[in-house]
Amino acid sequence: MAKIRPHSCIWPALTFLFCAFIVFFPVTDTDIWWHLAAGREMFARMRLLYTDPFSYSIPDAPWINLHWGFQLFAYGLHCIGGIAAILAAKCLLFAFSCVLLVCSLPRRWGRAVPSVLACLAAYEVRFLVLERPAMLTLVCMALFIFCLEHFRRTRNILFLFPLPFTQLLWVNSQGLYPLGLFILAAYGVGWLVSAFVSAGVSVTATRRAVQDRDFRRLLLFAAMTGAACFINPYGLRGLLFPVALLGRIDPSSANIYALNVSENLPLRLLFHSEPRMAWATVLVVGLYCGCALLARRSFRFDHAVLFAGFTGLAWMAQRNVLLFMCVAIPVAASAVENVLLLPVWNRLGGRRSLVLKSVSLAIAAVLLIIRLADHAAIVGRFPSGTLLSPFRHPEGAAGYLRSHWIGGNIFNDVRDGGYLAWMMYPPRRVFIDGRLIIRPAVFFREYLRVLDEPEYFDAVAARYGVTHVLAPTALFYRHLPLMRKLYRDKRWRLVYADGAFAILIRQECAPTEAVRIDDPAAVAGIVDSLEARWRNDPAILREACIHLSRFCAEMGEVASARLVLQRMRGRLR
Repeated sequence: MAKIRPHSCIWPALTFLFCAFIVFFPVTDTDIWWHLAAGREMFARMRLLYTDPFSYSIPDAPWINLHWGFQLFAYGLHCIGGIAAILAAKCLLFAFSCVLLVCSLPRRWGRAVPSVLACLAAYEVRFLVLERPAMLTLVCMALFIFCLEHFRRTRNILFLFPLPFTQLLWVNSQGLYPLGLFILAAYGVGWLVSAFVSAGVSVTATRRAVQDRDFRRLLLFAAMTGAACFINPYGLRGLLFPVALLGRIDPSSANIYALNVSENLPLRLLFHSEPRMAWATVLVVGLYCGCALLARRSFRFDHAVLFAGFTGLAWMAQRNVLLFMCVAIPVAASAVENVLLLPVWNRLGGRRSLVLKSVSLAIAAVLLIIRLADHAAIVGRFPSGTLLSPFRHPEGAAGYLRSHWIGGNIFNDVRDGGYLAWMMYPPRRVFIDGRLIIRPAVFFREYLRVLDEPEYFDAVAARYGVTHVLAPTALFYRHLPLMRKLYRDKRWRLVYADGAFAILIRQECAPTEAVRIDDPAAVAGIVDSLEARWRNDPAILREACIHLSRFCAEMGEVASARLVLQRMRGRLR
């Protein structure tokens, strides 16, 4: 067995530290809350969930909850260390995945090339690394590639044993488990193509390739891995669940989910909303394609299949760019090493090759240090005393609803439903949350119509018994027309506003007096509460006041909007 040299661990260790730090930032994802609520509910019932318990709009909707393994894992972490434990697990699992991908390639120059590419790729997609089941998907993907790369080089069957068990974990933690079968298929096809290239395409060559002992072993473990997909609590429905997921990221203009859910936006639209991520993806595709065209003996068909498949996924939806970048780490690094670097350094030889290596590593180190400093500056601007990103989680609004009983049902934003389910279930249920897969397109279309055509709200409210509305007033502004309609309607009363969220309640159900944002004293009180909350974070306080000012202006209270800005300038001067 080969000895592990201490210096060969330097680059993987640096990769681990870099990638763990680069994805550390306060929790922005709102789906983690319904995952935690599901984990808590399963723990309380001591059984899995087959119907949706959290929303009233579609009572007991069938729920193929393949995320149950992740949800129990996340809830266990939360019981141990709160949201900090979940955030730490995200950072460690992502870093571990990157190290596995780096170590899947042969050890050349201490694995510097794949390490640098892994760090640069991690930086570009860092804000896509969220507290979601994708954390486990990345680990499973990396482990598949690591084992198959090592089996291809060593023909050691021990590297195949983890695959069925990894697939079993994968199928019970996220619906992206077919990616494991695709990765296996890519390496299997690559094996056959390599045999044909070396012996020629013929019946004899085909028979030899199929009769190869190691290829048969690969087929055996591929069959075992495929069989593991059937071991899920939902049987055939769970097996077919990924088909429904694929339909939700169809990039066509007719797909309501692709155009109205930011993470489902196709890559062609990211050139406007996330141009840096889009161009980084195009750069990686161009780099690999260029190397593939120049490659002769070093061209690998299995890598080409892998790269093409994940490029297609990245083209379909923004959320898949993260998966693409992870696969690009070993594939692009192998192509760059074999096609660009090895020939150049071998041709130079001696001292010139050493000088070129040193200069290249120095440039790479500078690039990574700049990115570390950039991310450290961003993290330094995040709020003190909390691990939740501001203006994304309705903490204060949920606190109001918990302390005041309100009859009837709530109408809420799709992003806030998970947090409300976590904070208010079981006594209260939500209208909608991030689990759009359990709701038909007609329901989501009606929800969007309420936001875009507020006059349609009365009919929806009557049908579902809605008596109060909680909506964001910062960062996401699609609810503002609806809030303006209700604010001007005498049947409704504004009872809570903090610049980030607002609550309006029907007059006969309101438990407290109205918040008069047309009253300078009331507005000053809201600003005072914001200052008390963000006194240690002037930049966030300024942003909160700007959001509050915009909300007042949207409600037609222009004088109050100006007052907020004046008080903000006076407090922050």
